[in-house]
Amino acid sequence: MPTRFALVAKSSPSTSQTNQPSCDEPHELGAGGGGITMVPRGDLEGLLSQGEEEYYYCDEGPYRAPLSRWFGGLAHELAHAVGVPHPPGCDAGLPTCDSPALMWLGYTSYPDTYLRFDEKEILIRSPFITGEATPTDGPDATEGSLGVHGVVLDPSGAPVEGIRLSLVADTFWNWGETGQDGTFQIGVPEEASGPVVVSVHGGKAASCNWLGYHGPGGLTSRREDATQVGVGGAAGIEVRLPFMPDVLCGRERTIGGTVLGPDGRPVKGVWVLLFDEWWFTEQDGTFEFIVPEGVSKTHVYIQNVDDCGLGDYGPNGLINWGEEVSLFEIGQVDLTGIEIRLAVSPDECQ
Repeated sequence: MPTRFALVAKSSPSTSQTNQPSCDEPHELGAGGGGITMVPRGDLEGLLSQGEEEYYYCDEGPYRAPLSRWFGGLAHELAHAVGVPHPPGCDAGLPTCDSPALMWLGYTSYPDTYLRFDEKEILIRSPFITGEATPTDGPDATEGSLGVHGVVLDPSGAPVEGIRLSLVADTFWNWGETGQDGTFQIGVPEEASGPVVVSVHGGKAASCNWLGYHGPGGLTSRREDATQVGVGGAAGIEVRLPFMPDVLCGRERTIGGTVLGPDGRPVKGVWVLLFDEWWFTEQDGTFEFIVPEGVSKTHVYIQNVDDCGLGDYGPNGLINWGEEVSLFEIGQVDLTGIEIRLAVSPDECQ
């Protein structure tokens, strides 16, 4: 699990016109990821300024930006450093891009911008995000009101204090924390409808962050297997942890599944790649990997014995290079039952 965070300032480009590269020249103005964020010198000069700061971009300018713009740019890159991506479709220039969001163009209008619901869920799972933040993204909930409430219990049935729970939906996001009696209450907007998924986090009760989704058997790392919870009514939910919180955070986890051919039969003898390691599928087509410490997501790549790449696993089966891969979320419970069906027999791979 990451334990350090680094902020790196690049000495160039600066805010001066002579040092600013042209748009047709290769350069990188800012980046973030893997616990590191990198910003150009001009951004840091803007943060140190007392008011508006002049800057050039692509040999054009000078433009003037208020101090808030530089705070917005740093917030954008810091979010990248803890795993928040650009909104869907923005890098591809699609009209569905959520342009005003902080993680696209919202940094220029900061603080008049916002984090998306899915981005807040990423942040609450990050090992870098701690503290006593107040959940303000939804209304307070009282028992019987529009919201989700319930109790978190350990394997013996005793209440667990300090577990954080968040509601994952398409149109809102909010979270709460269990009290001494293990109960929690999370409010939702009045216009909310339909079921939600409950995401369970270690909070104060555990040394790790995301534990998994509330599911029929306790916790699951697969969102499609999570229990759909209604947002109203008096009935509460019971989240039963499969292990004590400290055991959950320290146990060895595995991820595994089966490779099937076009006919649905197990495929023996193809290579499966996860975590930069390979597994040669067994007679029954199965594979299993130990999850390295600190890994929160992974994708699966399949290759034939003669080095013929069969492809990455995507939403609808194996995909070609450059297409969208399916990322498997990894909580603190084993991730099993992944089924990968090949479009063609490995013997037909060219």
